[in-house]
Amino acid sequence: MGELVDSPVCSDGDVVEYVYAFTAVDSTVHRHEGMFGGEESVEITYDPSHPDRSRVHGNAGASALKTVLIVVLGLPLFLTGAAMAFVPLAKLVSGV
Repeated sequence: MGELVDSPVCSDGDVVEYVYAFTAVDSTVHRHEGMFGGEESVEITYDPSHPDRSRVHGNAGASALKTVLIVVLGLPLFLTGAAMAFVPLAKLVSGV
């Protein structure tokens, strides 16, 4: 479990990130900094061999939203870039 230790705010009063402290299995205290959280106590998932690789557990909705945005926005941009590269090449090769 991680305990909220800080939540810095920007000039307009919005929280920039949430900072949690959590104790690893080897009894060392680590920090998790991220945009998700807000509760006083949250479950932190981390890699025991690399405690700096941590995340607030239970943000499946946020992860799903991020994935959808990447696919919805990223795929069309990628396809547009590919078309911009290959259409002129195809015209050059075909001699049109």
